[in-house]
This record gives sequence, C-alpha cells and structure tokens, in this order.
Amino acid sequence: MNKLTVAFVMSTLGLACVSAYLWRQLDAEREHAQISATQLAELQADLAKRNREQRAATAKEAVPTVAPNPSVAAATPAAVPAAADNRDVDEMARFEAQRQKRWQEARQHMLEDPRERELMKAQARSEARAANIDLARELQLTDSEYDRLIELLAEHRLQLSELFTRREDRNISADAVNGMQALRDRLAEDIANLIGYEKAQQYAAYEDSRQVRTQVRRLRGRLSESDVLTDEQSQHLIAALQKQRTTFNEELQRRLPKERVSATRVTQDGGSFYADRSSTVPMQQQFMKQIEEFRKRQRQTAAEVLTARQLRAFAQMQEEMLNDERLDARLTTIVDESN
Repeated sequence: MNKLTVAFVMSTLGLACVSAYLWRQLDAEREHAQISATQLAELQADLAKRNREQRAATAKEAVPTVAPNPSVAAATPAAVPAAADNRDVDEMARFEAQRQKRWQEARQHMLEDPRERELMKAQARSEARAANIDLARELQLTDSEYDRLIELLAEHRLQLSELFTRREDRNISADAVNGMQALRDRLAEDIANLIGYEKAQQYAAYEDSRQVRTQVRRLRGRLSESDVLTDEQSQHLIAALQKQRTTFNEELQRRLPKERVSATRVTQDGGSFYADRSSTVPMQQQFMKQIEEFRKRQRQTAAEVLTARQLRAFAQMQEEMLNDERLDARLTTIVDESN
C-alpha cells in the first residue's frame, strides 16, 4: 500500500472518528454518563494521536536538508516517486486541516447569526422528535409537556455544539469536559422542573436504553406482517437487552481495573469495550473478542423473547453490525501499522 493510499485511509478514518463522536454527542443529547465518558476517552486518544503526528511532522520539517549527490540520486530511480508521494501526503494533510477549519468557522458563523441559529434549532427539534418518537407514550406526557421537552433538547444540542465549535483547537481540556458536564446537569435540572422528579428519572432510564430501542425499532421494520413484533414483545426485548448490556459491561469492568485500561471502544448499540495495556494481544483483537462475545449473548437473550423467524432476522442484524465492526478494526489496524 503506497503512502498516498495510507494517508487517505488515515485521514478518512480519523475524520470519521471525530465526526462520529460529535454526531453521537450532539444527536444523543443526554447519553448515559458512563457511555459519554467512554466516548470522550476515544476522542481524547484520537486527538492525542493527531497531536503526536503533528509534532513529528513539525520536527521533520525543522531538520535541515542537504542537497543530494546527483550521482547517488541518478542511481536510485525510486527517489523521485517517493518524494512525490511525500508531497502528496503533506498536501492532503494540509487540505484536510484547512477543510476542518473552514467547517468550524462556517458552523460558528451560523450559530452566531440569529436567523441561521433558528434554522439549526428547527432541525434539532425535528431530530429530537424522531429520536424520541414514543417518549410521550412511555412517560405519559401531555402534548404541552412533550413539546416543551423537545424544545429543551433542541436548545441543549445547540449549546453543546457551540461548546465544541467555538474552540480554537481540537484538544479536549478540563474546561471543555466541565462545560459539557455543566450543560448536562442544567438539562437534567430543567427536565425535572418541567415534568417532575419521578418522570425525570423515567426519562433518564428511557435515554439509557435509547440505542437498544433503536435496535428493536430496526428489527420491527425488517419483519413481515406474519412475523410482526408485538408491543409486549418489544418492551420485553428492550428490557432484556438493556439488562444484558449493563451486566456485560459490569463484568468487563470487574475483569479489567480502570488503571489497566489503555483505550475504550463504543459500538453503535451502546456497548462499551476496553483494551488492557498489560496484554500482548493487539488492541483491535482485544476489542473484537469482547464484541463477538457481547453479540453472542445478545442473541441468546433475544432467543428468550422472539420466535424462531424473528430471531433469524435479529441474528442477521447482529451479523451485519459485527461485519462492520470487523472492517473498522481492520482499517484501524492498517493505519496503526503504517505509523
């Protein structure tokens, strides 16, 4: 794999990781504290890696160059293509940095313009409604309570976006972490003031199971009319999968003390997985072993609620997610090995 291809993979994967993190943070709004912490750990690790690469590149540029001996250059035909590859890599890195800066400046401008901000808030409202489609029924909210809650969530999303967009650098400082926690605390307080403490606790539980609920909605969309998932089955499946996810995560934490955790990975359905710094097994292999066991337990849990035909559809969804996770692990390994 030539340097240009490696650089492209590295750049794309790096941006995807940052974008995925921000999207989860901005779209989830009220993610469970433990999941938020692991996502933040991922971003910090990714950003630290970027900073190391940038410092290495700066140090490389600072080294004085010596004009090559023409006879030596002539004897090594590969020298010219290699230099061209290096120039391509540097150019791509500059282009990606400039694009990120322009994106950040444009978003900041939109957030500061009242009309643009209102358009962004309207979009946030729409997405909050889609993400909480059954919230009013689950919490038995009035139409007024539901609308005002959606308004709170939309405003929180914009404030969270402002917190990250207005930063001049991409490093996550203690101030940024404290600012994010302050926004979450304020949202929790506003929700309790709006719908009461008891319903606010129910809402917290609802949000904690958000990824599982999304997974069950996807399953319902895949099933035919003859295999439809009843409301009772859906509720039982959500509760069972959520309990299984919590149990599995607690087992991992008991097995691997916090001081030995070198990295964390969070999957799209909310599972958290940890790499052991003392292990000789490559990091991505550690993650995949845990993820495969997690998927196996999810299928076993679902088998207690679903019919055989429903379970086949669920297992297919699990295998698709597993394939995506294997591909992501492979790409990450390629990038790490190229450094």
